[in-house]
Amino acid sequence: MSGVIIKSMVPGGNVRTAALWQLYLALMPVPGVLVGAWLVNKIGRRRTGIAGLLAGYVVCGFIIGGLYDKLATESLPAFAVLYGLLQAFGHMGPGATIGLISCESFPTAARGMGYGIAAGFGKAGAAVGTQVFTPLRDSAGPSSTFYLAGGVGLLTSVIYYYLPEGRGVDLAQEDEEFEKLLAENAK
Repeated sequence: MSGVIIKSMVPGGNVRTAALWQLYLALMPVPGVLVGAWLVNKIGRRRTGIAGLLAGYVVCGFIIGGLYDKLATESLPAFAVLYGLLQAFGHMGPGATIGLISCESFPTAARGMGYGIAAGFGKAGAAVGTQVFTPLRDSAGPSSTFYLAGGVGLLTSVIYYYLPEGRGVDLAQEDEEFEKLLAENAK
């Protein structure tokens, strides 16, 4: 939704200026992905996810929400930096970890189905989010979308805390235990 947001903030709706800011915002997540890829093996999947959520969605989301009117009228560059940081931290945290956590949470025999179900919930959430964005923005104001992002980031951080940590887990051993469980409970 960054295109809609940026276009509404560019003076006179200049398409070229909006496109340049969009390019900047498209490049901002790249460092976040690289840092996230490094962190997942250093501090673990959960901690990396929580760090990205708290720094990005919670801190940046609430700052942008609180300063939105001032940023929208006085400082597009400051908004773009904050929004770019939100995206970078989002890609560092959940962007770099959710696939790993989803894959490592299921034994090989059930991994495809388990990951497919998890991905389906993710796609459904994305679809709902895009459908809710415009009505929320229209009824509660543009800053409300960033407050919502911060609140969802806080809730997701709590959920992340309870997700399994895949770092250091021997997936072959987990598969053996799963097969043993299946054999013991076969009828």
